[in-house]
Amino acid sequence: MRLGIAYVGNWGWIEGDLVLDFKLRSSRFLFNQTTAPNGRIGAVFNVHQFVKLGLGAFTDFSQTQQLLLPPTYNPDAIQTRPVDTKVNDVDINFGVKVLF
Repeated sequence: MRLGIAYVGNWGWIEGDLVLDFKLRSSRFLFNQTTAPNGRIGAVFNVHQFVKLGLGAFTDFSQTQQLLLPPTYNPDAIQTRPVDTKVNDVDINFGVKVLF
């Protein structure tokens, strides 16, 4: 589920999103994902007629507590082994766009 809002003005715009990934489980396909909320916020400012400045941040929280890895590096491996891990990511981005 995704919910977003944006505001556009003469100076540029600002926007935000909230994304909710619901839990998903399958014993057949060997995955067990939990519910995870993620968010994004960003803004773009008109510095000059031909220059825009952008700044944003987002989260990427993991839905899984385990990764399923093959027992070897053999891509034909049939059995997998669970590895307890959780990867969460929070980033901040900055960009400049020059139009000509």
